[in-house]
Amino acid sequence: MLVAGRPSFANPTPPAAATAARAEATPRAPRPATDGLLAADDEEKERISKPKKEEPRHKPEQEKPRSEHRGHQDEDDSSDCFGSCLGSFFGSLFSSTTPPPPPAPVSALREEAMTWVVGERAWLRATAPFESVALWEQPEADEEEGTEAGRLPHGAAVVVAETYATAGGMWLRVRPMDGVEPVGWIPAGSASTAPPPPPMRPKPPRRPPTWGVQVALGGGGGGPSELNVEYREGTFRVEAQYLRFLPKQWQSGAGVGFRHSAGNPQVLYLTPTTIDEPSDSRLWMLDIGARGGQRYGDRSGFRFGWLLGPALYYVHENANVKTFDRSTMALIGTGVERLGRWAGGGDVRFGFGWMAGEEGVEVSLVADAYMMGWKGHKNRSLSSDFVRVPIHGFDVAVAVTFPAP
Repeated sequence: MLVAGRPSFANPTPPAAATAARAEATPRAPRPATDGLLAADDEEKERISKPKKEEPRHKPEQEKPRSEHRGHQDEDDSSDCFGSCLGSFFGSLFSSTTPPPPPAPVSALREEAMTWVVGERAWLRATAPFESVALWEQPEADEEEGTEAGRLPHGAAVVVAETYATAGGMWLRVRPMDGVEPVGWIPAGSASTAPPPPPMRPKPPRRPPTWGVQVALGGGGGGPSELNVEYREGTFRVEAQYLRFLPKQWQSGAGVGFRHSAGNPQVLYLTPTTIDEPSDSRLWMLDIGARGGQRYGDRSGFRFGWLLGPALYYVHENANVKTFDRSTMALIGTGVERLGRWAGGGDVRFGFGWMAGEEGVEVSLVADAYMMGWKGHKNRSLSSDFVRVPIHGFDVAVAVTFPAP
């Protein structure tokens, strides 16, 4: 019997069946029927060799991508590395002969317990030198639930009466070194075995100075009118003075001053036969005086003082002079006219100042007025020799006072 159709690779036809099918396809003579059955004994058979058994064909497996293969390989390597590290860790942990160090809190608590013993002297340590340390009725107390037994200042000396160790640290029961109460508990961190450093001593208040030196620099003007017109450019003034500060705000002083003026003469001086024409005149005064007065001040540093006293003045004037003949106006000659004379007088001054710094240096503004007795003789071609009234003037100067240390 023929089997028609496409052979299936999934279920191939056995070789023996294929051979039988080819044999049946060959035309043969019909065998006579005997009682409706085939005569098997009369049929001639043919002997053939068995075909070789063929190996079944299988679909080859597709090769996996290299990346997937590599990924599996990396996973395997990572697993091997993790396992190796884990094994080494546990191996070193259990094979080590050195015991692990104790936890830090236990070590710290042990050190505190060894530091503090009953009867030990200690000094309290507050968070700030000007604060105090609270003593509690029970250890492990706080500000919300604890009861204060008292307070002691920073740096107070105490004696340890009892110790108590807690999980949070050591507590000490202390009492004052020089007393009995208060007695209470404090954390060990609020005490120290070393005394606190001595506090810085405040600077002693500065003693009021007993003396000082004053230096003044300024300028002003002078009179009377004969001098004021010729020396209208003003006067330069410098002075140094010794001051003595006395009780009850009194003060005294003695100093030397110098004034200088440059002038331009505006007049001619006539004699019966000559005419003198001065030019480029100079006037300077030296004064030596002793004064007394008062001095006031407040904490803000403001200072006010006044001084009044006599003085001795030396007045010197000179000028270049050209002499002409009065009748012919011919130049006779040139020269320098000079005048020097001592005079007595006095001055008064007022000062307003401020203290500039801790050393007590004072900066002040001083106004000074002076006057001296004077009478000219009218025999020199100079303005001062024609003054018949007292010479006077004023100065305004900036003064700096250096008190004694």
